[in-house]
Amino acid sequence: MGRTLKDAFGRMGKMARAFTMGGKRRTLVVLAVGFIGITACVTLLAYLRALDARRRVWAIHNMKIILVALHNYRDVYGCFPPRAVTDGAGRELYSWRVALLPWVGHPGLYAAFDRSGPYDSPQNRSLGESAPEVYRSPRARSPAHAASYMAVAGSGVWGRTEQKPLSRDPDNSDLVVLIEWPACESPWTAPYDPQLEEVVAYLSRERDTKCPVDMLLGLKWGGVRSLRSVPDVDVLKRLFGPDGGECVRRLETEGVITP
Repeated sequence: MGRTLKDAFGRMGKMARAFTMGGKRRTLVVLAVGFIGITACVTLLAYLRALDARRRVWAIHNMKIILVALHNYRDVYGCFPPRAVTDGAGRELYSWRVALLPWVGHPGLYAAFDRSGPYDSPQNRSLGESAPEVYRSPRARSPAHAASYMAVAGSGVWGRTEQKPLSRDPDNSDLVVLIEWPACESPWTAPYDPQLEEVVAYLSRERDTKCPVDMLLGLKWGGVRSLRSVPDVDVLKRLFGPDGGECVRRLETEGVITP
């Protein structure tokens, strides 16, 4: 009887030790899996941040190419291109983006475009199915035929002849002439750019969502800035209006607009 009890207690002890060792092993496995999961999440977040930063840099690069092209166009013709090229009857045919093609590295596409007809003619429609890379932001959320860089309709510089060089001086050279518009669905060849009211309404909605804002702004003198928060409607109207240069400089001092 004593021996039987002794054997039973011995077996119970072995089982307890085995269970304890198994529990330790299970705990180690759980900790290892958790560590691997946390490491994977941190790595993924770092990758996504790096990818977003890379896309932003490339978006700025594209906008600077367009701004330089606008300056080169102005050197030849004495003005920025009109936002919409028209025929003799005043009918809008195609966008300034088409007129700027030779200055952004696409002279062949410019030559193939029928500039006597509208953007949606049979010949031009096929050419507009895919936007040149320089007109597409890497952050675009739109179809391949859409442009991501828009003129500001209310700025008053498109198509206006000017003799003064485009340099950073105390006048309106800080005027916003381009914006990044990643959600645009209009063909890049179409004579469409958002009206001031559309831009203000879009940014007002962004402010209401409390999401971070990072709208790229192309300035008349050739610089690129970022709108980091959304001011009130009256300030937005001044910012994108024909006298917005002073507003840009003030918002820069307040940290609302940054490099």
